Amino acid sequence: MGAREMKRCLILLLLCCLLLTGCAARTDSPKGQELNVALSLYPLTMDAQMQVDGGSAQYLSPMCGKLFRLDPEKGYVPELAESFEISEDGCTYTFRLREGLRYSNGDPIDAQDFVDAFRRMADPLTASSAIYLLQDLCRLKNVDAVNAGTMEPEKLGAYEADDRTLVIELEQPCPYLPYVLAMEQCSPYNRAFADACGRDYATSPETLLSSGPFIVDRYEPLAVQVHYVKNPNYIDADLVKLSGITIRQVSNTQQAMMSYQAGDQDVITTSGEYAVLSQGDPCLLQTPGGMTAFIGGNYESCKAWQNRNIRMALSFALNRESIVKDFLRAGYTTSTSVVPTGMCREADGKDFAADPARYKDTCAYDPERAAEYWKKGMEELGVQTLELEFLSVSGNQKFVEILKDQWERTLPGFTLNARLVSSAQFNDLRVKGEFDVYMIAWGADYPDPNAFLAIFESGSPINNSRYTNADFDKLLHDAALELDPGKRFDMLHQAEDLFMADLGAIPVYVRGGAFLINENVKGVAPHFSGIQLMFSFAEKEEA
Repeated sequence: MGAREMKRCLILLLLCCLLLTGCAARTDSPKGQELNVALSLYPLTMDAQMQVDGGSAQYLSPMCGKLFRLDPEKGYVPELAESFEISEDGCTYTFRLREGLRYSNGDPIDAQDFVDAFRRMADPLTASSAIYLLQDLCRLKNVDAVNAGTMEPEKLGAYEADDRTLVIELEQPCPYLPYVLAMEQCSPYNRAFADACGRDYATSPETLLSSGPFIVDRYEPLAVQVHYVKNPNYIDADLVKLSGITIRQVSNTQQAMMSYQAGDQDVITTSGEYAVLSQGDPCLLQTPGGMTAFIGGNYESCKAWQNRNIRMALSFALNRESIVKDFLRAGYTTSTSVVPTGMCREADGKDFAADPARYKDTCAYDPERAAEYWKKGMEELGVQTLELEFLSVSGNQKFVEILKDQWERTLPGFTLNARLVSSAQFNDLRVKGEFDVYMIAWGADYPDPNAFLAIFESGSPINNSRYTNADFDKLLHDAALELDPGKRFDMLHQAEDLFMADLGAIPVYVRGGAFLINENVKGVAPHFSGIQLMFSFAEKEEA
């Protein structure tokens, strides 16, 4: 018996033991051009301009056409844009749209629809967290004043020169702007359609409008299942081979594997023991780690987290290697920096995060140093015992138990209390700042160090820890204005060095992806930043 067959048998045996049932051998996937996808992610919203999470981006991706779309080889390619020009100072972009663009209902897509999308994100009445795209990732002209309600939305740095010409004005250069414009939030917004839907907009197939390859025809929020059919009005419809896609959330890896083995799913997320046993299977796709998981704390209300010695003790007491090797396993690597390895190349071609030991003085596993920092911190706080509440989603219970064991064994007098809630509650409490400490995995929206560093900038709507450091902010600001790539990367290195010396957050691991893709499915591609998988242009061969 070959290694591949042996691993398949082990997977099936493991499934049988877990479910206490027999398991049929793997059958062929459903025939036809219907792609069935089971992911661990789920959408918080199907409203593109309100989306800030990776799950929603993945579900919105098939229906959202943008000026650019992500490409696994080139990074990005024009989609709804035909061409674009950049001014000499890097602050004005002029886009020419392709001729004949239409929404799924037949309405024309013109430059004003992109303007309306930007204005909607910036409008304080919309209260969209996606405003960070226009304020932090790239700074549209007058965005702060418009978002504060002191300037009319019409003064925002985006306007329609004519039906097919869009002009975007920035307050400072943004070398990665095309990546930002390839995000789902920047898809066109049909204001007339949305106004007709009222408060029901983007809550059902009837109130969703597509500008991309597919149309949502079934949306079941409670079952977390979305079905799409091909959009005949999409400008590149001839490139779309699938007739339909079903994406459903299956958070249980065991259940996903059983469904895949039975032939009910073409693409699934896998992890842990199943991913390990699948090593060597040609159907296994492992994506690079573009998502850093870090532990953050409340700088406004948690006195213990405000103490750097306590933060240092927590970091040195963390055995990252054990967490990855013994618990998370395939698809994960340890992290000792905010910016993950392999995400971005500097001007000289060097990996921005090439040195894994760069922050060993704050992120090494060293119980003795942890105890020393802990003693200092406890003395400064004037306490002998300390309790912290750890906010997390219910599915992370095992991880929290491991964290609790590592910390409490190393740090005398410490108690970690878990507060496990639903994903929706977790996001709500995190935004409101109702936590002591929490952990979140942050993925890059675009392949640049700023994608990770900017989330800790003072005043950022996604800076949930309320971390603030004037020198850090200035470095990010100066880097944003710098046109010389080499000097810009130097500033970003300085910013990360400062943040890690301060230990503004505690990096834990880098999460990539591990997926099983049926052998008769071609063209499913991973992407380092933004969404995990791109399958709108996949093709399913007859089994």
